[in-house]
Amino acid sequence: HAELEHRPVEAMGGSSADAGGRAGSADSRGDAGARAALLEVEVLHSPGSCPSLNRPADIREFALERGRSRWQGSLRHCGLILAVGLACVLALVLLRPLWHGRSDGVGSSPGRDEFVDLARSDVHSDVHHRSKRSTPAPALGTATPAPATSTTSKPAPATSAPALATSAVPATSAPAPARPAPAPVVSTPEPPLQCSADFQDCRETRSCCDSGASCFQKNGGWAACLHECTPGGHHDDGERFRSPWSCKRLLPKPPALKENFWMMCDGLDKSSCEGAHTLLKWEQDPKQLAQKVGSFSWLPGAHRADYQVLQHWKSAPPKFKGKVVQLDDLARFAKELLESDPFGTGDMVPHVDFEVAGEGKVVAVTQRQLGFIVANALMGNGIPSGNGLQAALQRCSARGTPAPDWEKMRFLAAPFNSASAPPTGFLYSLLSFLAVLSQELHAGEQGTVVLAAKPRAEDQSWRDRLASHKLQPPSLCLQSAGGEYCGPEDFMSGGTDFQALTDIAGGQVGGGGGLCDLANTQEESVVLFYPEVIAFSFFTSGPSKMMLSPVAFLGTRRYMSTITGQSDQGAPYFGHCGFIAGNDWLNDEISTNAIEVSLNGEAVPMATSSFVAVASRCSHCHAMECSLGDLWNNNCEQQRGLLDEDVQRWYQAYEATMYNPMIESAFRSVVKRIGTGPWGAGDWLGDSQRSFLAVWLATGLLKDVSLDYYAYSRFCENPANQCLVLDDVACKHCLALAYPFPGTDGKAVQEWACRGPGLGSVVDRFKGTTTAHLLDTCHASIQGPPKTSVFGAVMR
Repeated sequence: HAELEHRPVEAMGGSSADAGGRAGSADSRGDAGARAALLEVEVLHSPGSCPSLNRPADIREFALERGRSRWQGSLRHCGLILAVGLACVLALVLLRPLWHGRSDGVGSSPGRDEFVDLARSDVHSDVHHRSKRSTPAPALGTATPAPATSTTSKPAPATSAPALATSAVPATSAPAPARPAPAPVVSTPEPPLQCSADFQDCRETRSCCDSGASCFQKNGGWAACLHECTPGGHHDDGERFRSPWSCKRLLPKPPALKENFWMMCDGLDKSSCEGAHTLLKWEQDPKQLAQKVGSFSWLPGAHRADYQVLQHWKSAPPKFKGKVVQLDDLARFAKELLESDPFGTGDMVPHVDFEVAGEGKVVAVTQRQLGFIVANALMGNGIPSGNGLQAALQRCSARGTPAPDWEKMRFLAAPFNSASAPPTGFLYSLLSFLAVLSQELHAGEQGTVVLAAKPRAEDQSWRDRLASHKLQPPSLCLQSAGGEYCGPEDFMSGGTDFQALTDIAGGQVGGGGGLCDLANTQEESVVLFYPEVIAFSFFTSGPSKMMLSPVAFLGTRRYMSTITGQSDQGAPYFGHCGFIAGNDWLNDEISTNAIEVSLNGEAVPMATSSFVAVASRCSHCHAMECSLGDLWNNNCEQQRGLLDEDVQRWYQAYEATMYNPMIESAFRSVVKRIGTGPWGAGDWLGDSQRSFLAVWLATGLLKDVSLDYYAYSRFCENPANQCLVLDDVACKHCLALAYPFPGTDGKAVQEWACRGPGLGSVVDRFKGTTTAHLLDTCHASIQGPPKTSVFGAVMR
């Protein structure tokens, strides 16, 4: 047999070949058996071995019969093997839940991988011995014996099949030895990566293994560790992936808060932060109020303005990070907030009144706690003394007359008309705040810490630094005025880490708009895109129930799109600062960068952005004898005064030591650069050149803080006036971009006002000199009736 096993069938002679041909034409399932039978035919057909097979026909019939027999035998073996396998699988399915749910508490359960390996071993043993393991399954609810108990193999029946057709199988098989219980295997998940290698996606780690690289974001779907990054397209990207890079640096995530955190300071001294706090009782128990949330079909706190907003949200829900945020998502999150008691004070809430006189006040809360306050206000809940947030909802909802076609007017064509419908911007703002948090905060997470802080009263302490502090060149962001791109995003969009947004405020945060809707001034509009600022008005209970400037908000973010300093009279701005899109208005690129800061000795996470409201002196209020034409063209003597007062106010708002010592470190950590536009030269019609000198000089008095100055051809306040900070050639080019300005008669700013040097020349002249030198130069050169521009005067 060993010799014949290796002989080719073609060598078996004519009869064998003929038989093989017939076998091949038979049922294909018996072909393998027929070929093996031909080998036996050759042996049997030797002289004298079997006289009855001398005829070719007999040989062929014998071969086919043997093939069919072997095929049927193979089927029986395969069926037996299949039955064994199915029995083992069934046993595993029945035994596995009992194995992992043993109630005797003794021993350890094997891990999943070990259990599978054990099953594979049993199946292999069964197949090899042609036997079926018979382990009775225990009853449900009883202790399960270890699956490694010894078993016996059932002997396979003897077969007369020739050895060449199948493997040799012994007539009986000895009982299998008992298998010892497997050692327990503890499955340890792989620890998450702590850093990413160069060119790898670093969105999760936000940290690079190479200390010289940083995690730069391309868009919402990709970020990589690079040594440097230039915004725009990268030639080394694949052709399919050559979309622009934002090059926003992603910072490592700070540790999450482990427990509720909040801090209230009612004064400058440390004891005001650590002593007893004022707790006010909610008018309604938030946990009981949670049962009334429903599906947000109406908002009791904004009962007249809610209908059009909720209907629009329902018909065109916005997306955030690719996911549609439905009203049901907001309702579930609001209910969760109301039930959660995030302050840990039950039906009481800690409170500090920012409107009452006092210095150094601070309110520091988490995102969840601030969302909790917003949810209460939207559901009509408040405190007995009243609060600014509830007052804003009532004030804004009471304005205008609801109109059924309001949504069509608002989003498609017409500008805002307060006589036709209630304002809706404040509701979009607060609901967008909850919408984003509903997607970011999970399983009771507190999020980052946000704080509001009031500085101490302004004084003359800034003068002590004049002789020692030198002027550093600012970043001049002139792209919106026809100039060069500076790098940082528009300061009002809040997309630059550690840059404070300057709210060109009046006496109150939100101004005459009352926190209600978009307007043609920056201070009234910008707060809508930063709903945390609106939410902090809860901590005012005075006559106006409005936050008073100056005030700083650390850790605030922009939750809606879109706002920049540039505006227009046509769609979509309609003369406003910014606009709320009709679809997908959530800020999909909201910054998630945060750092760890110290508050009252405790390390907490805080976003790397801030919002500082500071008011300049009103030039228009002190220049009643000047015409509007002179004010628009920087040609009024009264515009050039009040320099020292403006320096003092800017210093008060941005100097860290002017705030409560408990937050001084956090202020320095978050505010490292200041973004501003025509502060002092907006709606109050100040001289834009003199105003630039004031903010540059005052920023020079700060420690380790830089200035990002933005110029616009069509700022929403006093449009085209900022063209005058450019040199005469660039100024005229800027005016060409600004005009014709829809909705105006002629040109408010004239080309004759483009005279003298621009701010670039002034920076080159004074950078590196002391702030005292620039202040003395201003005092000596810009007094009296204007004979030339302010820049021309200081450059002489």
